[in-house]
Amino acid sequence: MPSGLKPITCKWIFKIKYKVDVTIQKYKVHIIARGFTQVLGVDFGDTFSPMVKLTIVWILLALTTQYDLEVHQLDVNFFFQWLHQ
Repeated sequence: MPSGLKPITCKWIFKIKYKVDVTIQKYKVHIIARGFTQVLGVDFGDTFSPMVKLTIVWILLALTTQYDLEVHQLDVNFFFQWLHQ
């Protein structure tokens, strides 16, 4: 990070999707960058949206098997339960 600049903060958005019979269908989570704090020409020149392409996932899985590493998955359901305690 260049000196004199502050990183952009983020906010987590949590939603629960319900079925017609009011049972939980799925949990959804989004991370939103608070870009309103930026100043054009000072804090940024380009915008970037972090998206994962399927080819990147394949490459990471190939490297994982080649170097005998472990892959872990984040359980979003657990995070929702932890938030609503």
